[in-house]
Amino acid sequence: MFKHQHPYKPFIPEGTTKLIVGTLPPPRFSFGELKKDDVNFCYGSSNGLLWPVLNEIFNLNLVFETTDFAIEQRKDFLKSIQLGICDIVEYGYRSKIDASDLGL
Repeated sequence: MFKHQHPYKPFIPEGTTKLIVGTLPPPRFSFGELKKDDVNFCYGSSNGLLWPVLNEIFNLNLVFETTDFAIEQRKDFLKSIQLGICDIVEYGYRSKIDASDLGL
C-alpha cells in the first residue's frame, strides 16, 4: 500500500465560469516519472483523451510534450474560455501502482 499524493494545485483562473473536476492523475505524475508525451499539468497523461479532444475541437495546435510551453498553452486556453480544472482528491492509498479510481 502506498500513499498517492496529488502533484498539482487546482487551476481556477479569475473569472472562471465552468469547472472540470476529476480525481487523481496517474501515479507517475506524483513520482515525477513522466512519459515523453506527457504534459506536467492537469489531465496531461499521454493516455488521456481530454487534451487531444479539446485540441481537435478548438483547433489549438497543442504540443504534447513535457515542456513549460505545453503547460502554458493549456493554461492560456483555459483562461480564454473561463474554464477551471482540478481534482477532488488530495491523496489516496493504493495497493498497486496504476491510475484506476477503483484502486483507491
